[in-house]
Amino acid sequence: DLSGMTFSETPPQGGEQGDSVWIIWTDVGKAQWIYNAETGKYQNWTIDESTDYTYQPLIDQNTGEQLSFSNVIVLKAPYTEIKTTLHDIDLLGNETGYEATIFRDGLAYEVFWKTPQSDKPIQFFDSEGNPFHLQPGNTWIAIFGLTSPTVVENGDWSITFNMP
Repeated sequence: DLSGMTFSETPPQGGEQGDSVWIIWTDVGKAQWIYNAETGKYQNWTIDESTDYTYQPLIDQNTGEQLSFSNVIVLKAPYTEIKTTLHDIDLLGNETGYEATIFRDGLAYEVFWKTPQSDKPIQFFDSEGNPFHLQPGNTWIAIFGLTSPTVVENGDWSITFNMP
């Protein structure tokens, strides 16, 4: 049951230029998603430790094709550190909304996400509380801490993982 999620091939109003997004977990744990206007999808590039940390396309081992997605979403959520390598991420029961950035159609949108029902998918809303329409197709979601900073420069976005 995907009720609560909305989709449209037409991009919503109000998007900013979103040609690419760096998703940075650590100094060496980075990925870049670059919009390909020909395919209408964001393609994934990641660090390859075996090639002296150069960026390589991330390839689907089943198809031999570069990973590409219609929507790339960075959610900001409450993290609790249990141990250095063990965190609890609070995703359920979010009725008020936390920030998210959605990339689709070469555009970036600052939205809010909610999970008012534990048996339903995440819902996305614009700043006025209207449902936000995802591009039909596949979606990649990264979950970052609430205090993760975002930097935007000429359509290139960078979001760095941080938690209090």
